[in-house]
Amino acid sequence: MTGAAKALFVPLALAVGFSMIGSYLLSSTLVPILSVWLLRNHEHFGDSAFFSKVQKRYRGSLSK
Repeated sequence: MTGAAKALFVPLALAVGFSMIGSYLLSSTLVPILSVWLLRNHEHFGDSAFFSKVQKRYRGSLSK
């Protein structure tokens, strides 16, 4: 490519590439760590009405 097409395509391709790499790194490191951290004491969250509603809806969606 040359000209204006190259000037627009290269930054866009780099942005998409870096965002995909960042998304992969976060989804394979940060998300599992946060889920373990949040669900470690799941009995503590059982007292919360909001969390119990979320759990019931999630169980219902899994059973379907």
